[in-house]
Amino acid sequence: MSGGEAALSSRRFRVGLVVGSLRQPRWVHRLVAALDALPGVEIVPIVESVRRKRGVPLVRVYAALDRLVYAKPEDALSESALAFRLGEPSAIGLDATGNEAGSASMDRLRALDLDVAVRLGVDEEPLRGADLARRGVLSLRHGTGDDGLREVLLAEPVTATELVRLGSVASQDAVLDRSWSQTDSTSLHASRERLAAKGGSMLLRAIRRLREDRPARAPYPASPVEGRVAAVATARGLVRLATRRAREVGLRLCFEDGWIIAAQRPPTWPPDPTRFEPWEPPPGMLWADPFPFVYGGRLHVFVEEAALDAPRAHLSVIEVGGDGRPGAARRILERPYHLSYPFVFEAGGQIYLVPETAENRTIEIYRCRVFPDQWELAGVLVSGIRAADATLLEHAGRWWIFACVAIEDALPLDELHLFHAPGPLGPFEPFAANPVVSDVRSARPAGRIFRHGDAWIRPAQDGSGRYGRAVRFERIVRLEPSGYEEREVASLEPGWSPGVRAVHTWNACEQLAMVDLVRRRRRF
Repeated sequence: MSGGEAALSSRRFRVGLVVGSLRQPRWVHRLVAALDALPGVEIVPIVESVRRKRGVPLVRVYAALDRLVYAKPEDALSESALAFRLGEPSAIGLDATGNEAGSASMDRLRALDLDVAVRLGVDEEPLRGADLARRGVLSLRHGTGDDGLREVLLAEPVTATELVRLGSVASQDAVLDRSWSQTDSTSLHASRERLAAKGGSMLLRAIRRLREDRPARAPYPASPVEGRVAAVATARGLVRLATRRAREVGLRLCFEDGWIIAAQRPPTWPPDPTRFEPWEPPPGMLWADPFPFVYGGRLHVFVEEAALDAPRAHLSVIEVGGDGRPGAARRILERPYHLSYPFVFEAGGQIYLVPETAENRTIEIYRCRVFPDQWELAGVLVSGIRAADATLLEHAGRWWIFACVAIEDALPLDELHLFHAPGPLGPFEPFAANPVVSDVRSARPAGRIFRHGDAWIRPAQDGSGRYGRAVRFERIVRLEPSGYEEREVASLEPGWSPGVRAVHTWNACEQLAMVDLVRRRRRF
């Protein structure tokens, strides 16, 4: 190694955070802490002194009122002063063209010797062409205008978050990463909180890649940006929002939503929703996440079960009679944390169960001692994460976990992570390119991956508009340690029967297919 190469390898990776003030939301504090913990990274705070455009007064009033109603003391948007470990922030003053007010300030700016700069809460235009960093300026964008306001006012089911590297002009911007989150059409603050948490995670991943000289994700085509929402459009949107809220309150007074499971016997592909027959749980109980499993020629359905007034669920099993009727549910597993999604499978002559244990920040695997109701902990496959609906698959000599992993200040709804190992008991290692899907419409698993023809089909939840709204079926095109691809081939939408508002999961064996769904019924 030459002297120049040695100096380059020992040099710290300098990240400039361009902020409008040191008072920043909680998600920025988390980002700063995560960057500060990365070896070889040095944070360079920069306070950009040009005031941000204030926007439409009506939007500011609505946002303030909405914040009063929906904000929580420790949510992702709660603000406090940043404290930096190294040095005082540098102050710059950029005009709308990106030029410094004086040559002395420009020299100070260049002397910062940044590898990458990150725009946080300041306008993009002054940072174009400012030559801030070797790897450019990274900027987060939420929605098509006004940080997701348009999507809330129009009740769009999803809102996009994009990570952009700014060009000298807008037409030269490069979209480095993109994700879709569920829009909260009742609250701008709640919707923005989801977007902010997602954006912080995207920034951290991008900076890690840059620091490690790993190739970036394939660039995405640029999305249209419509700019700020005008006052008239805001007023109309707020009227629509208020009307939606009033209608929802009225519906909740007259109707209630309940979870049930339903069976189709025999199963068909694609699923025929008109042939599903509901299985009613006992009064005061809830059934969800049904997994059919045949053992010794007898059909059993494993389910999440909970009393409607209980804080947590347990797992139960239902034996199905020869006439296709379900028997009584038997409790099989209970823990001091929530259990759901009883993924049951056989490997090497042994039956295993992988329930969702996200509340415990683990993915656990249980071994069957006596089928179907006696289980013992066989190991912890992954720990330290909130992973929902872990689904295992053996493919090409390796075992894979598909799970929806939550980022801080967010629910596990829209980021699919993979883990792989030589066997079902591990040791599992994370996929290098996680998350492989970052889209609330298809990330979260919705059932056992099954073979159709020569392809693996992955059931996936579509959480756009509401939790567990529909099931998408994704054909796995590529699954190997170096890459993952999938493509939608079918879907199962709600609405085939009056009152069916959501279809959450789909599972099948040779004898029957099962779904769980949300059904709306009159209260009186």
